[in-house]
Amino acid sequence: MRTSRSWRPPITLSGLEPLLSIQELAEYLDVPVTTIRDWRTDGKGSCAIKVGGRVRFATSDVLAWLLRQREPEPGRGHSGRARVARGPGTHPGTRRRFKRSPRDR
Repeated sequence: MRTSRSWRPPITLSGLEPLLSIQELAEYLDVPVTTIRDWRTDGKGSCAIKVGGRVRFATSDVLAWLLRQREPEPGRGHSGRARVARGPGTHPGTRRRFKRSPRDR
């Protein structure tokens, strides 16, 4: 089995590592291009390279970022704790979808 230390990015005929466009990366990850842009803005995505005003992603940077996203084991987040299943509308970031009655105040 290959580890991240033994992996080397593919080399093209020019001898340079391939670069992905934002569209190619979005297609590969099966997410909208706007999600890739949001991740970049929020500092959550892969490192990028700007070439002539266009954003490109080195395949080695994408792989390194993907490996950091991997769960340590199934069903566990980066903290190592089991994830808690929540019902609809119970996530701490969601707003109440109903009005409080005067009795609840």
